Amino acid sequence: MTSQNLARNPDAPKSCLTLQQAERFYYIWRRVLRYVNERKQMAAPFAITDAGLERMSGEQAVAIRDVLWAEDGLLDDYARDNPDGLAQADLDLAALILSNMQCCRWP
Repeated sequence: MTSQNLARNPDAPKSCLTLQQAERFYYIWRRVLRYVNERKQMAAPFAITDAGLERMSGEQAVAIRDVLWAEDGLLDDYARDNPDGLAQADLDLAALILSNMQCCRWP
């Protein structure tokens, strides 16, 4: 479901993020998943495009996410290594959102 569809559905869950923050988060999230995958070699290497992740199934993304949840230091490693040259504000946004997501254990 796209963000436009969510905006039209009054019964849809409300997000704590603005559309711009959500887009930025997913931009960062894809890079964190790639980083974890490169460190843990869980799936074939993948590229990131404007459309999302290339050659990665939802199941692979969930498996990589689960490793990220299980190993707290991986996000710290990503922020320290900053392989994508992200601004500190982007790293802070990712850390804040991911800590909230991990607390809630989103599926």
